[in-house]
Amino acid sequence: MQIMQNKKIIGVASPLFDHDGYRGKLNRIAEKHGFEMISLNINSGKIENINECEIIFGMVPPAILREAPRLKWLACSFAGVEQYMKDGIFASDDVIVTNSSGAYGVSISEMMIAGILMLFRELDGHVLNQQKRIWGKPAPVRSIYGSKITVIGMGDIGSCFAERAAALGAEVTGVRRRDMPKPEYFARQFTFDKLEEALPGKDVVALCVPRTDETVRIINAKTIALMNPRAVIINVGRGSAIDQDSLVSALNDGRIGGAFLDVTDPEPLPPSHPLWTAKNCIITPHVSGNMTLELTRERIVGIFLENLELYAGGMPLLHTVNKKSGY
Repeated sequence: MQIMQNKKIIGVASPLFDHDGYRGKLNRIAEKHGFEMISLNINSGKIENINECEIIFGMVPPAILREAPRLKWLACSFAGVEQYMKDGIFASDDVIVTNSSGAYGVSISEMMIAGILMLFRELDGHVLNQQKRIWGKPAPVRSIYGSKITVIGMGDIGSCFAERAAALGAEVTGVRRRDMPKPEYFARQFTFDKLEEALPGKDVVALCVPRTDETVRIINAKTIALMNPRAVIINVGRGSAIDQDSLVSALNDGRIGGAFLDVTDPEPLPPSHPLWTAKNCIITPHVSGNMTLELTRERIVGIFLENLELYAGGMPLLHTVNKKSGY
């Protein structure tokens, strides 16, 4: 591809943003500020023209970013960007990294509600009966209404979920890194150092945290032992937040009521992993967010374009990631 001289280059690293519905909108704002927008083929062995990019929008393999010496801003289309936080990833330590936090809350929170309802209403068992052509018998079920839920991680995703769960009649407790004003749909909140106070007696414990030193195996044998034996664990953040061996043991021994996992460690989960056959465990392949919902893609583009206007004006960007904390 011949790039026009004296043009500042934005590389778009996702085909989802490269069709007419978004391309025209992206091009208009880019051209307004003197940028040329090009497509990056992230599936090729060597990404052509990445060395010309001042901005990259999307997600690219971390290993190739040192081949972008002109890069000043990586605008990630995902919320979790820990793969870009290691030393030496970029040709320059001054590269700004932003994420798309705020784009995924609707999609992921709805998946979390679906997961709770599947386990509370034993819908997974009915699906299995249907496959076997068995007309099953009614069994006791539970309701979100009147339930007690703890949400670990009160960012966009955790807050969107809490708001919806509270609207359905749940009492929601939040756990967050720092003590900050509490949103009204949380009945109470704790900081991470008080996590153990937020777990006993809950019907649901939902994990919406990125991978950081604080969150690795935050759910483990000790914290599981504090939970209601009927509690359901939901994880839509990172698989590393759960000690999976302890979870499998608790599920199979009946010391925990069930789990809905959209993330695992590792991913993909190996076919021989005991999580696949653990009792009352539903696993989805990290699809609760992704970019499968049109609204999510619209919000990601909106976040990028708002930041592009700020970048062109020399203003601080929104959703900037702290490279020390990883979010």
